[in-house]
Amino acid sequence: MVIRKALDSDKAKVLDFCRNTFEWGDYIETVWDDWKNDLSGILFVKEYKQSAESESVPIGVAHLAFCINNVMWIEGIRVQKDFRNQGIATSLIQHMINYGLSKGYREASALIARSNIISQKLLEKQKFVKLFMFNYYNIEFEKLTPHDLDHQSELDLKNATADDVSSILNYLHDHPTISSYTKCRFFDAWKFCAFEINFQNFLSLLAKGKQLVIIQNDKENVIGMAIITLTTTDYESDDNTHNKPLIQICYLDCIDNQTCLQVVDLLIKKYSDYNRITNLQFFLPDIINLTDYFKGISLKYFEQFYIFNKKL
Repeated sequence: MVIRKALDSDKAKVLDFCRNTFEWGDYIETVWDDWKNDLSGILFVKEYKQSAESESVPIGVAHLAFCINNVMWIEGIRVQKDFRNQGIATSLIQHMINYGLSKGYREASALIARSNIISQKLLEKQKFVKLFMFNYYNIEFEKLTPHDLDHQSELDLKNATADDVSSILNYLHDHPTISSYTKCRFFDAWKFCAFEINFQNFLSLLAKGKQLVIIQNDKENVIGMAIITLTTTDYESDDNTHNKPLIQICYLDCIDNQTCLQVVDLLIKKYSDYNRITNLQFFLPDIINLTDYFKGISLKYFEQFYIFNKKL
């Protein structure tokens, strides 16, 4: 068996064994082309050849991406049903780690659903450890009621510029609870990337199009910050393919839980006024306790995930 870079000709055969991975199906079909053409990562397949005369066929697949701050990201590990429990997934993980090491990366991370016990055990056998758990909330604006938007607050949300970065750094240094728990990770395109609490790093986030938001009280004291991304996802209708703009709260750090509640209220209210925005997604560490709050809102989707990490 050989592990190699994926080819266009692998697509149909791989997708054939990736259709019903989970109860709801799978997402590999929606990302295959992006992963296959990813210049900042590589899509691997493991192929099997039954005999010298037979054709090689892909029986496993995985994607390796590279995040900022020297972190490699492992995702999309799938194995054809007839070849499971034969070490295929393990060999793919080891191959990706060795490939990343050869490129100078010294840390690997992955995202696993809390309900996916098999994949958790697979990573733990490879000496990955759980960094933290986060809650993913997806709110569909069409399902919100007037009551969901009827909240008042004395807090102010300010889009930060380069001149405000010092205030963000001061807040994070003075209130390290959330950043310490998440090991300074923020969400970026279904990957959790590491950030450093320094001036240049946050300037870089601004340059890459991230919105840095300062949360201020009525005395204009900084009592929190957030990293926010406007992104799009494709959907098909009877007449065409369209882009659905959505907002992702990539990182939320507040002085206390009550402040987080008020900030979530403000964000929902703020973006509900943007007619073209369809969804608002929150990625919150589980130490931010907003379970009761979100029970009162019509969620499109909710799930819990673990962030796994391995130092190399």
